[in-house]
Amino acid sequence: MTATLPQNLLGKVYHRVVVEPGDHNDRDDGGGVDVVHLPIGGAFLAAARLNLDSRGSLVEVFRAAWTRHRGGERVAQAYLSTTYADVVKGWHLHREQTDRFACVAGRVVVALYDLRPDGHPSVVEVALSAQYPQLLVIPPGVAHGWSNPGPGDATILNLVSHEYDGSDEYRRPADRGPDVGVDYDWRHRRDG
Repeated sequence: MTATLPQNLLGKVYHRVVVEPGDHNDRDDGGGVDVVHLPIGGAFLAAARLNLDSRGSLVEVFRAAWTRHRGGERVAQAYLSTTYADVVKGWHLHREQTDRFACVAGRVVVALYDLRPDGHPSVVEVALSAQYPQLLVIPPGVAHGWSNPGPGDATILNLVSHEYDGSDEYRRPADRGPDVGVDYDWRHRRDG
C-alpha cells in the first residue's frame, strides 16, 4: 500500500540548483572519494575513482566509510529500477528511509526537495550517469524523483536503509510538483 504524500509546507519558493558530474567540493580522507555537499542537509554526492586496466574496469559504488560520519545508516535492501527514455518517476518521500542512488546504465536527472521543517527551500537537481559513477545519498524527509532524458533506458541501483513494506512510501504525481505551491517542470532541461 502506498500512503499519500504529506502536504505540509505551503509557500516554499522554487529555486533551481544544478549539480553536474565533476562538481566535487571536498575530499574524504576516510574512503578515497570526492564529495559534493548539497544545499539540502544530509544529502551529498560521492564520486568513487574509476579503476581501468587492459582487462576492463572496476568501480566501487558504495563503501560504509563514505556515509558513516555523515549520518549514514545500514543497507537493508538493494534493488535496480529501470526507467525508459523520456519517462519521469516521482515524487517519492520517506520519513525513515535513506536512499542511495547509483546510475549503473544510461543517465538520469534526479530532483530533490527538502520537506523537513527547517529544509532548504529549493529544488536541487543532480545529474547521474553510468559514465561518471557517483552515489547520491537522499536522507529521510526529502522528496525526490528522476527523469530519463534518453536516448536509451537508464537503470538506478538503490541501496536503502529499510526493507520495503509500503509503510514508509509516500507519493505525489510527477506533474504536481514536490509540494503544494511548488511547481516543477521535468521538461525544462530539454534543448529545443
